[in-house]
Amino acid sequence: MPSSAAALAQDPKYLRFVARQPIFDRQRRLFGYELLFRDSWENSFGAGLDADVACRSTLDSSLLMGLDQLCENGIGFFNCTRETLMNDYMTLLPKERVVLEILETITPDQEVMEACIRLKTAGYRLALDDFLVDDPRRVLVPLADMLKVDWMATTPEQCRHCSRNILAPI
Repeated sequence: MPSSAAALAQDPKYLRFVARQPIFDRQRRLFGYELLFRDSWENSFGAGLDADVACRSTLDSSLLMGLDQLCENGIGFFNCTRETLMNDYMTLLPKERVVLEILETITPDQEVMEACIRLKTAGYRLALDDFLVDDPRRVLVPLADMLKVDWMATTPEQCRHCSRNILAPI
């Protein structure tokens, strides 16, 4: 690599960072990875960063690096903001290799419902991220393939209610 190319490769504005968090099935086998935006070597999402920019950057990085590289043989879980849903950005990804996570910050209005129906009709799997017992996205449950519940942030009573009244047995 010429010295100018080596210098570019070390310039932070040209570096790509993607963190991945493993997701396991009930038998504790690796199912896939949640792919997360990072803007530096520090493994955190910085305060004040724009979620839309983060989603687009993770999508771009995944397309550049490839899902085989990032997810091995697993499934890639991608956070979706309202913008990425409305503009169908995630349809750049292969539907058989991804799960699209509808973030807790998304208000489930008619436009969001239509975008989710469009994605489902196209064959994409949807997950509701950080789902709560009294979640306003509950209207999206019939479209969701998965609900990601933070059991550590949920009381035992809420866990029982969620298991009995919202989650279907698998």
